[in-house]
Amino acid sequence: MTIRGNLIRDSGSGTQTQGIWITDRGSCLNCRVVENDLDGNDEPVRTDTPAVGGHWSGNHGRP
Repeated sequence: MTIRGNLIRDSGSGTQTQGIWITDRGSCLNCRVVENDLDGNDEPVRTDTPAVGGHWSGNHGRP
């Protein structure tokens, strides 16, 4: 899977707290998550299960 070049943020309503969320029922194996704008989320990336391998870089967001 590739997630690239997206603007993922809340519009200001404060209802979205994570930009990308890997739930306990999901997994992310050898994914490419690059060059996404996750700024404006309380937590840019949340992983309830660990992301295994892959390429995570160039994602902008405040922790």
